[in-house]
Amino acid sequence: MDAPEDCILRVFISYSRADIAIVGPLQHHIRELGVVREFNPDIRLVDVWYDQLSIQVGRSWREQLEQGLLNADVLCLFMSTESIRSQYVRDEVESAWAQQKTVIPLLCKQVEDTQLNPEAQAFHARVRPIQRITLTGITPQLSHPNMAVIDSTIEIEWHNKIELLRKQCSNFDEERKLIKVLCKIDHRWVAAYFGERVRSLMQHFDATHAQYYVGALASKSNAEAQRILATLQEWWDAEINPAYTGLLKRAVQHPLCD
Repeated sequence: MDAPEDCILRVFISYSRADIAIVGPLQHHIRELGVVREFNPDIRLVDVWYDQLSIQVGRSWREQLEQGLLNADVLCLFMSTESIRSQYVRDEVESAWAQQKTVIPLLCKQVEDTQLNPEAQAFHARVRPIQRITLTGITPQLSHPNMAVIDSTIEIEWHNKIELLRKQCSNFDEERKLIKVLCKIDHRWVAAYFGERVRSLMQHFDATHAQYYVGALASKSNAEAQRILATLQEWWDAEINPAYTGLLKRAVQHPLCD
């Protein structure tokens, strides 16, 4: 774990060209969720694979598509009658399932089963039970109340990726390296993750390890990180035996990543 790039959530966009007017703004919104403005605008926590922007001229589009899907952590399926009818879309989703990737269905238009052939109907029957995010009924979709659900879902998927990286650490020295990498990324998701780790560790009275996450939070100057740190301090002062909080209080005064 040496670079912030290891902490990027990679999202593959699967859609029908018939829905490009809807999909274009939405994929841009998802991409912008991961922008790190305060510290380093060149670092993004979300990388979106979208054929209109990701396929390079002069190279096999199919190979690039397959590589994009292979690298992806998550596939966003933009559902409509046209996308469910598309063999390309169905193949992309089937490949994601085969690779045990998360598929997030986004209903951008109602799917009319009567307009689907038997293969598309069977595919739709497999997708239908998956919890989806509905974006129909309001135009433009960017103003839909469920955009907040997209935002929280992408954040959760990023959090899950970081948790997987953490659990792959063979010891706490490796976990500290992950913490220091995350320290390079000044984004509210990182601050929220640090806060969750402090609470999780302190529920087991593990101040020895929690102090590193507190120190990482203390090194952040953005308002969200400072709010989370202040909330944590109120929590441990009220609910944790002072015998376990000395290390945490010292960590606040000695930021980890300065």
